[in-house]
Amino acid sequence: MDTEGHDEFVAKPVGADNTRRSGTPREIFGLAITQLRVNKGQSQATVAGRVGCEEFHLRNIEQGKENLTFDLMYAIIDYFGMLPMTRFWMFAESLAENTSHGSSA
Repeated sequence: MDTEGHDEFVAKPVGADNTRRSGTPREIFGLAITQLRVNKGQSQATVAGRVGCEEFHLRNIEQGKENLTFDLMYAIIDYFGMLPMTRFWMFAESLAENTSHGSSA
């Protein structure tokens, strides 16, 4: 079994096969968090547990469907080592721009 990109604590591969929209700030945030999580090879369940939210909440955040508190936003960005927030948002906006132009990130 190929285990590359697989979180050993969940039964299925991590994956970010779904194309994420990046038209709103929530969608841009979610796109970037998905990319950072997949780059780190971690599941939503793992990240959610580490930042203090439920997996379904993180899933909705990644899909740009849910608002989040500043505290949770800060915890997620800090977890991925992307502080200060300006560093994260530069990454997120660049990723969204590349994605909207059909380039791979």
